[in-house]
Amino acid sequence: MISNSEANKSYKTLWIMLILFGMPYFLALYFYIKQDEIDFSYSNNGELISPVRPLENHLLKDINNNDIWFSSFKGKWLFIMIGDSSCDQICQSNMYKMRQIRKAVGQDRQRVDRIFFLNDEKGIENFNQVIKEYPGMHVIKNNGLEYTQFLSGLLIENKNMKNRIYIVDPLGNFMMAYQQDAAAEQILEDLRRLLKVSKLG
Repeated sequence: MISNSEANKSYKTLWIMLILFGMPYFLALYFYIKQDEIDFSYSNNGELISPVRPLENHLLKDINNNDIWFSSFKGKWLFIMIGDSSCDQICQSNMYKMRQIRKAVGQDRQRVDRIFFLNDEKGIENFNQVIKEYPGMHVIKNNGLEYTQFLSGLLIENKNMKNRIYIVDPLGNFMMAYQQDAAAEQILEDLRRLLKVSKLG
């Protein structure tokens, strides 16, 4: 004969099982009914590249004329910027943004790297003075076909590439782009979100 305590224990177990197995169904039903009232969208401030675009591995040259494969940058989130040696006010402003945004993510700054693709060397003396303000910034110079082919992976139709800021993920995928005048706060918001949800880098 089953005692009252044993019966109560059986009922309790049954209710627990019903809750555990029934919860997904009821949650799905709730979200279906309320779907017009709940915002599931992810709001990003930059231009999201969808689907993400894997960048090809090219042999590039750094500013000191050393060979460097793009794949050597994999494993980190990358800020990429393209500009001229004259590096005007917008260019310098965006260099500053990238530096400050990296600092602003705190301990996660070790997961973030910065690369400047230098289109020309006509004003290299000026550029060398500017770049001194941004230690840790990798500079890739124009070495011809390899340089051009690599940058073609960052092309967005009808968009000027100069002085824009691009984000590449640790697997080497181009995933987000920003206008020349994008606010640092907006880029920082997106980067923080990416670093938080991703264990890569």
